[in-house]
Amino acid sequence: MQGDTNDDLLEKHGINRMGEKFFVQRWFEILNDLTHDSYHIKHLNSVIALKEIIEVCEGIISGEIKLQAIESPIKEMQQIIKSDLLLDKYFNQYKKIIQRSICKVPNDISNVYRIMFQLKIAFKKIENLYLIRNIEEIEPAVEYNSLGNIDYLIGSLVSGLISLGWSTESLYLELKRRISVDWDLHRFLTILKKKPEVYVCLYKVRKLPPNDSLDLLKRAGLNIYSGQKIKEDYPKVDLKNFIANDSNYIKKKIEIFDYYSASEKGWEEIKSSLDIVKFYGYKVPELDYKPIVFLPYGEKVVANKEIFQRKILKNHKATERMYEQYFEFVNRDDVSPSAKSRVKQVFQYIRMGEESLSIETMFLNLWVALESFVRSPQFKNDIENVMEVTAAIESDDV
Repeated sequence: MQGDTNDDLLEKHGINRMGEKFFVQRWFEILNDLTHDSYHIKHLNSVIALKEIIEVCEGIISGEIKLQAIESPIKEMQQIIKSDLLLDKYFNQYKKIIQRSICKVPNDISNVYRIMFQLKIAFKKIENLYLIRNIEEIEPAVEYNSLGNIDYLIGSLVSGLISLGWSTESLYLELKRRISVDWDLHRFLTILKKKPEVYVCLYKVRKLPPNDSLDLLKRAGLNIYSGQKIKEDYPKVDLKNFIANDSNYIKKKIEIFDYYSASEKGWEEIKSSLDIVKFYGYKVPELDYKPIVFLPYGEKVVANKEIFQRKILKNHKATERMYEQYFEFVNRDDVSPSAKSRVKQVFQYIRMGEESLSIETMFLNLWVALESFVRSPQFKNDIENVMEVTAAIESDDV
């Protein structure tokens, strides 16, 4: 238990009921970064687990994932669904569909299709209501001091909120603010039902790349704005302590729940574009990893935490013909979104490999990128596929 949430201190803020004290203490315990890794909340609710199985099924059907990969998420779902309080009470009909669908691990593609079809029906029906029902069940559990139910509902709720895009920092600080100002459990839970809002994140460019890189950055969806232009776009905000007229910035609009998540998601989107530019050997801008964030409605600005990144350098640069092939591919209307996504994943795996802290992890990520890049049904196994297809590509380019 944290020192600032013991019973005596909570009672000073009007938190007297046992169930309410347990809720507050458990919430802080789960979300405090001193007790848990912020990126590993040890809980999955049924909606998240369902979504994971559906994504694995889609990957198997498209050929991206091996059939054996479905065993682990199905067995995990079998355990999760047994203790799910919400499915029993509100979605019993769809719980039965899920249970029938995952009673056995599929051993062929036809069964994967069957499972995916049935689980999508259940997922569609419960996805939007599950989190609302989760929130609604907390107050009765607190009222009747049902500590086991409170514990389950908090774990399920936190997992669901983080899956939607809430940050652990914001969930932690929101409860802390509520306690210090005017504690009301119902008011706090109502905040968790809010819709995502638009945040604008600015990442300062420390050093501009050459002009040929700037052209490629624009093609990849990244535009660079001067500080003067930013100030003109936000005339009602005092930006003199944040924005310099002669500096340059990359701007990202993010629809999310809090500014912590906004800055992280904005950076992820920027990295996705930089992955493309770096893949073809062009230099990328050096960025300040402490973004400036405009809060919703653009009337207030804050400086966010620094995002750690390693600097990766490439020694070779692709020809224009090579990267034009990529942009022609992703802009074609007759190419499926999943095919475009697979190509973008290649860039992500390459970046993950380059940023890996160990040789083993680097090799694994680069190998996955290579497998994805040269996937072909023509050869029997992955190693043969990589060897034969890369040899054919090399001979075509000579």
